[in-house]
Amino acid sequence: MITNDMFMGGPGVMGSPVGSPAGGANTPLARWREAERRLYPLIMSAPELYEYSLRLVRAIADDLHNVENSEELERRFADSTSIAARVAADVGVDASQVDVDAVAGAAFALRQSELDAAARRATALSQLAAARDRGEPWATIYESGRVTPDGGVVPPYHLVEASVQRPVGLHSWATFDMEAGAVVYGVEVVGVDADSGRWWLDDSPSAVEQTHTDAESWRASLAQLRETVLRSP
Repeated sequence: MITNDMFMGGPGVMGSPVGSPAGGANTPLARWREAERRLYPLIMSAPELYEYSLRLVRAIADDLHNVENSEELERRFADSTSIAARVAADVGVDASQVDVDAVAGAAFALRQSELDAAARRATALSQLAAARDRGEPWATIYESGRVTPDGGVVPPYHLVEASVQRPVGLHSWATFDMEAGAVVYGVEVVGVDADSGRWWLDDSPSAVEQTHTDAESWRASLAQLRETVLRSP
């Protein structure tokens, strides 16, 4: 199941998720993700060691559960080696058998992802509440990508709108098809949990999915689906 927790774009606005570090090759987040990538080759070369390493990654991330913002997470990373050693001893992992730096970085990347997901859910709930207060039928609960001054979108672009009345939403997107050498636009019905701010792509209320090769028909399809969803029983 693909959920909003797996998307890394901004929660309802353009840019980085609320509370997450800015992008860039030399940022803490970039270094954490690079550390995470260093573990991937183990999937094929040493699967048991990979699973062993993941056990420690998860344990370190759990140990950071009381870290509630990116700034504090960055400060804590200065002690990442000692944190990893302490947690490894607590959970019975032999730290000498793993790449401690890679494991620690991956754990901090995981905790940052959890913070980002929580921020996106909080924003989604706020957007839903604001739409209800204004008497509007739809709320934008997630948006990532760039909108041009004339209203166009630059792929990759994602937008999720949730119905204020029903546990359903619309996910519209624009991606660049490398084989076709053109932008592909799409829209689909998704499920929305208004109590948690989560949305998901499969097991949705409908299998409706439409793709288009031009923005005009894409927008028309989105407008039609909005009306269809609200009329559905």
